[in-house]
Amino acid sequence: MQIPPTAVIRKYIAWSMITILIVSLLTWYVSRDRLPEKLTIATAESGGQYFLFGVKLASALRARTSADAIALKTKGSLQNRALLLSKRADLAIVQSGAVSLRGLAVIAPLYHDVVHVIVRKGSSIETISDLEGRNVAVGPMESGYRESAKSVLDRYGMTLDDLKNSTHFVDRLLDDPTLDAAIVTTGMKNPSVRKVLATGDYDLLPFYAKAVAAADSHFEQ
Repeated sequence: MQIPPTAVIRKYIAWSMITILIVSLLTWYVSRDRLPEKLTIATAESGGQYFLFGVKLASALRARTSADAIALKTKGSLQNRALLLSKRADLAIVQSGAVSLRGLAVIAPLYHDVVHVIVRKGSSIETISDLEGRNVAVGPMESGYRESAKSVLDRYGMTLDDLKNSTHFVDRLLDDPTLDAAIVTTGMKNPSVRKVLATGDYDLLPFYAKAVAAADSHFEQ
């Protein structure tokens, strides 16, 4: 069976990113000390793009170095920062702008995250303001998802207190009929987001991205 060109390109890009990251890791560790025997990589909840990328990175590190690398499931960027600072993790994947990088070293950028506002069709949600009082998945505590959701809502004069917010991830839209929407910041290839949108039961809600980007420098339109 012939593999579509786009699939080949995506696979090449994904493995190129991992290769670049490994080279950056090795260069960083060689410049400061030898590679430790065990590497713990803080990622996110299982099934998400951060976790899947961490699993691939751990596998690649085990194959190309003598280190015993493992991908650690976490709540997300805020917890990952705490794990690094407490030395309970050696590496971590964090969302740009979600946490302070003071006391940390950036090894390599991975990919652009995109803010998705996903709403259930027939929910009468046509603007960000319509989310007020609705049950919205904004990600768990200590996650970058939740921090980005706060930033988006802030541009519209809203806070999480204006929502009946949930700590669930976006994939809970599929089995929780009480959820009206989700605000999730992740890569375009996130399997949960793709699965939800593939049902045809949800829409992506447009919003004034320029205003968000102007207020928060880590966002881009």
